[in-house]
Amino acid sequence: MRYEVEITDSAAAELEKAFEWIRSESPLNAETWRDDLLERAASLERFPKRCPLAPENEGCRREIRHLVHGNYRLLFTIAGTSVYILHVRHGARALLNVEELQGPM
Repeated sequence: MRYEVEITDSAAAELEKAFEWIRSESPLNAETWRDDLLERAASLERFPKRCPLAPENEGCRREIRHLVHGNYRLLFTIAGTSVYILHVRHGARALLNVEELQGPM
């Protein structure tokens, strides 16, 4: 079964912010990082449940999983035949709380 992978507006904004920061530190690596992250995200179209539950999953109404890419985590949920990437977070950042994860997809 193939899933449709959708990046939410909030995740797209977080991705862009991370890209801009990486580009300010390492212009040559920023586009490669972004392309690789988007490729990893696209890989969720096959077997998204291969990824473990995220620490943020506890207490959520929906199942929250994460895919690690370098120092970043893609937090996502699966609904029917769609995978929704909810957030792109640096691993050193504090975990999101339930309210931040319960927002609209």
